[in-house]
Amino acid sequence: MSFIALLICLGLERFWDGVADLRYFGWFNMYKDLFNKHLGDKPFWQGYVKLAGLVVPILVITFIVSLIFGGMLGELGSIIFSVLVLAYCIGPGNLYAQVKKCVIKGEDGKTTLAAEQIKTFFGLEAASDDHAARLELSQTILTVANRRLFAVCFWFGVLSIFGLGPIGALLYRLVVLCESEESMGKQGELIQSILDWPSARVLAFAYAVTGNFMGVFPALSKHILDGLDKNGDVLKASARAAFGIAEDTAEKDQEIDPLQALHLLDRALGSWVLVVLVFNIIF
Repeated sequence: MSFIALLICLGLERFWDGVADLRYFGWFNMYKDLFNKHLGDKPFWQGYVKLAGLVVPILVITFIVSLIFGGMLGELGSIIFSVLVLAYCIGPGNLYAQVKKCVIKGEDGKTTLAAEQIKTFFGLEAASDDHAARLELSQTILTVANRRLFAVCFWFGVLSIFGLGPIGALLYRLVVLCESEESMGKQGELIQSILDWPSARVLAFAYAVTGNFMGVFPALSKHILDGLDKNGDVLKASARAAFGIAEDTAEKDQEIDPLQALHLLDRALGSWVLVVLVFNIIF
């Protein structure tokens, strides 16, 4: 069942820092170059046509291979194939490993922030105030978790209802890869925003259910119908509310440790695993 694959992959991501080292997407660049070599000067080979021409064949091949795995090994084969594809499509960097490098825990239990690592992994400049820096990093962790981790798991779970979980995960990752190329960057960005729209709101709702419901739900309600360009704002507002911080202030009664953000993310991901389990049972 797909929830087993989801649970295994999230466990790998959470407890094995080196899982990201197994993700190599250089082949996709060579794949694009091959098509561009033969079709690059054709007028029709642009934008959405190019994106679909690159993505669809890979999805078809993946579907065929999944049928082979299922046909040869039954349910076990489907689970193994789902684990391989999902674990490959998450990331590509390991969010948990990156946070561990940014937040150094001393022998006394207190944590310090590594400014250089924070800038490298999250693009944040170190704030002069330690409290503000912790708040910004915690908020960023809960925001970027959608594109780096949850959106892949979301579409895996949604399409697993139709037996196409690996296709959903791979679709999201391929769209992200296409977005990096100038000739289809705008199209890739739009499709990714469309894919992010429901996943961002489901993740924000998970923050509410597994965290500070009374704080997050009003913020989520305010932004839930915002446009595609506001996906990050929905998560940012929900992340702040999860720590009891209003959108227009940075004041707070208690200290925030970015590791708390990871614990909230763990609970949110765990709730999604339960949702997928329920859908697996129903369908």
